[in-house]
Amino acid sequence: MDQASERVNLELIRKDAVVDEAAIPQGTYYTAAELAERLQVSKQTLHLAIRNMREEGVTAGLRPDVDGTLYSEQDEVAIRKWREAHPRGRPRTTANA
Repeated sequence: MDQASERVNLELIRKDAVVDEAAIPQGTYYTAAELAERLQVSKQTLHLAIRNMREEGVTAGLRPDVDGTLYSEQDEVAIRKWREAHPRGRPRTTANA
């Protein structure tokens, strides 16, 4: 990575790079750590939920093909709904009276 601009013609990359800004949703974005904190779960729990969502065909993240991507407010809502519909862990026991 050192001196990468000396080995690569950045002008060609800039010239060919096309960003469709209309395709990028507006709003607030979070890193995995920030979103995990907002959801009050660990990063590992967040990544597990996202992996399970993707296995079911539900996408989450600005780059669904890359772990550690940015997550939008819509992703936060989708992940909350997923976790509510797919609770993990043992069921709570009731106290015997």
